Amino acid sequence: MLLAGIMLLSILSYPLVMWFAPRENREEEEIEYLRRGITIISIYYNSNNQYGSEMQNIIDFVKTIPEKYTTNFGEIQVVVKERNSSEEKIVMKSYNGERVIDKDSLTRENIIKNLCEILVYSSLECINVTS
Repeated sequence: MLLAGIMLLSILSYPLVMWFAPRENREEEEIEYLRRGITIISIYYNSNNQYGSEMQNIIDFVKTIPEKYTTNFGEIQVVVKERNSSEEKIVMKSYNGERVIDKDSLTRENIIKNLCEILVYSSLECINVTS
């Protein structure tokens, strides 16, 4: 029981610790996340733009994914990164592959479909999506 508690604490605290890592270690950080079975969702958009409600809703929705798409043990398995870019897209990476969703395909349904296909640990939220 103690070992399980330590493992859970380690998994939950790792994203917070990595958040404060120097930016030059971004590639090493991603490799470590992937090695641990964590899926990385990077949202690329221009943070200086005033987006309409549709794009802002997508951004807000993606930020809620880590809480909703946990493992069956309630462990966080998704990390969301915001990247400033002139191009609007979402890139998902996991041990199971990579998906790129361009601006024209950015819908909640498409995001969830692609996420459920590459999650290392299938989430209960994905049952209706993949069946």
